[in-house]
Amino acid sequence: MVILPACALSVLVPVLHLDETEIHMPNAKSSDDINNALERIRWLGRESISLHNYVGAEYSKLQQPGLAIEQFESSIEVFPTPDAYAALGHEYRRTGVPQKARDAYSKALAIDADAATALLGYSASLAIDEPHPTEADRSKASQMLKRVLEIYPGQSDATQMLRQLRRHDAKP
Repeated sequence: MVILPACALSVLVPVLHLDETEIHMPNAKSSDDINNALERIRWLGRESISLHNYVGAEYSKLQQPGLAIEQFESSIEVFPTPDAYAALGHEYRRTGVPQKARDAYSKALAIDADAATALLGYSASLAIDEPHPTEADRSKASQMLKRVLEIYPGQSDATQMLRQLRRHDAKP
């Protein structure tokens, strides 16, 4: 049996109770800051899907889409969720890879057909990101946006995109 002095316990006990919901990186100014925090968490054995999603979002805020994509893909490897796929789709949209974005959104919607973030992202990739969307793409985007509004009435992004599609359709 190992007996630890009280001062060691005061340091060890908070570390043992560390949870990914307690991980905050408000002072992260670079990807190095995030990498250092991530390595400490891995060392503690507290790596999880929510941690990968959180770190991916932090990389996204720092305009590091490649690193964000890595984290979202790591999250999906651990356990695929609609949120991780939607976030991955968002990063692919930001980096100008629309087909990969749509593939990610499709996978999110295969898990949860009402995943609003995936519906919004997919519809934007079809009707807004494409320079010349087809009538079928605009129709599919419109249906997705209407579904978002059924789930979340008044959702501003869906409302705005739907108006934009209607204006485009009204042009001669």
